[in-house]
Amino acid sequence: MDKGSTLSLTAVADEGYELDKVMAGEISVAMTAGADRTYTGTYQADANVTFVVTFKEKVIETVTINYAAPDHGAFTVKNGEADVANGSTVEKGSTLSLTAVANEGYKLDKVMVGQTEVTMTLGSDRTYTGTYKADADVTFVATFKAHSSQMFTVTIKESDNGVITLKKKGGEDIASGAQVEEGIVVSVVSTPNEGYILKELKANEEDILASKEFVVSANTEVSAVFSRGYKITLKECENGKVVILNKGIDPNAVPKQTILFVRAIPDAGYRLKTLHIGQLSSAKEIYSFYVSKSLEIYAEFEQGEPAAPEDGFLLEPEIEGQGAIAIEVDGEEYNRFPVLDLDEDKSCAIRVTPAAGWKLAELTANGVDVLEVKTFKVKLGENKIFAKFIPGEGTKYTVTIAPTENGTIALKDRTGKDIASGSQVFAGTELVVVDTPADKYKLDKLMVGEEDITRTKKFVVNADVTVRAVFVNDGASETVAAFGLRVYPNPASDYVLVQGEALANVQLISLDGRVVFATLADAEGFVRIDLASIANGTYVLVVNDKATKLVVK
Repeated sequence: MDKGSTLSLTAVADEGYELDKVMAGEISVAMTAGADRTYTGTYQADANVTFVVTFKEKVIETVTINYAAPDHGAFTVKNGEADVANGSTVEKGSTLSLTAVANEGYKLDKVMVGQTEVTMTLGSDRTYTGTYKADADVTFVATFKAHSSQMFTVTIKESDNGVITLKKKGGEDIASGAQVEEGIVVSVVSTPNEGYILKELKANEEDILASKEFVVSANTEVSAVFSRGYKITLKECENGKVVILNKGIDPNAVPKQTILFVRAIPDAGYRLKTLHIGQLSSAKEIYSFYVSKSLEIYAEFEQGEPAAPEDGFLLEPEIEGQGAIAIEVDGEEYNRFPVLDLDEDKSCAIRVTPAAGWKLAELTANGVDVLEVKTFKVKLGENKIFAKFIPGEGTKYTVTIAPTENGTIALKDRTGKDIASGSQVFAGTELVVVDTPADKYKLDKLMVGEEDITRTKKFVVNADVTVRAVFVNDGASETVAAFGLRVYPNPASDYVLVQGEALANVQLISLDGRVVFATLADAEGFVRIDLASIANGTYVLVVNDKATKLVVK
């Protein structure tokens, strides 16, 4: 191998043993303990090297677990899947699972360890669960008390772009504002409008998006947030198929700006001719793109031998959550993951870009954890890269507005929120530029870094950027600007931003006189109109006593 290559090391201890050390000559290599007695590390080979790996018998220190059968209920302890009997021992540091079940007419009072109360969570059927880390001998004392039926009010907060309904676990509907008995498990059923998906679901401040249920223990308001989603149709193909590589993606409701990875897989004896993604086409088997509208994907295949992995190195990504990965080889970046002509054991870097509000949690290359190093050696055939993103702070970049003459510009996100110059913005956030020329001037050029966005007036944040605008003399202001009304973009497809008088009445009227949208502007005169449910065509946009034409396409 090349001098200076970074080696990935893995040591697996037999049961009852643990790693003592890994030596490279006189140097001890740092190894990180993982699951199943597995240890991993890296080493830069700048010269010939001999690794010496030694293991030692693991000394298991134990602690004793005590508890008594309580009155008016039951109490059990588990270590993993194994039951822990009263008076038995477990390995020191074990995390124990505790379960308390109250008899009918009773509820859990508390579970104590000495003077410390263990947090227990109420589930269904009067069952409470919790965990406890046993770092020393421990005695659990569980007590129950008589349960007096208490009723709580459960309400549904009205949502835009969808509705939610509540049911008892048995299937009985619960109306908003109903009184529900303490301890009842409530399931939430969401029904998004067409083109939308459920993004947030809360019971008071508790996130229940994953479980879609909660246990009544107080007055509870259930709220939901629905966001735009798009349908990705994978059409049937002759002599092959197209699949989505992202995990956990519903093709009928893909969130906007998701980075979607698709792969064309030919049948035996066939190879890919063309992969079609909406209006785009590619000759590459694996393709990634930002989802910004509903579209169809299909592939054409032809007879012939496919590009065999043994003739190159297929870099196949698998993404869970919201984010993107790219491979950098010798300073060149690949995000479409072709079959690369590389030397085996060539070192590659993995570039990771979490979506807005997400962060990287796991990263593996060919089954090896590379979360810290973010590099790997390619091997002959398929190289599988797996990245898992979870909700979190994610990467932020600074967005700056350069000083302008003869006009001003402002930034807003897709919800209409103002973004001040110098703000830190999550990677992947789409921003809209609002330009306001001075009297008798017009916008001539709008730049984000080196990118010209004069036509679209929007961009996606993926680095520190500066937004610059150039205004030139127009001789006469455009009609809309003359009476203080701004509409952008126009023509529009997904949405339109309107800026006029504060708290103005805003209406969108079809040419046959129907009001298809009506609302009030905010205190700054700003309105965002979502056009998902608005048919293509020409409309009259009315803001108080002012009107202008809006084209939806």
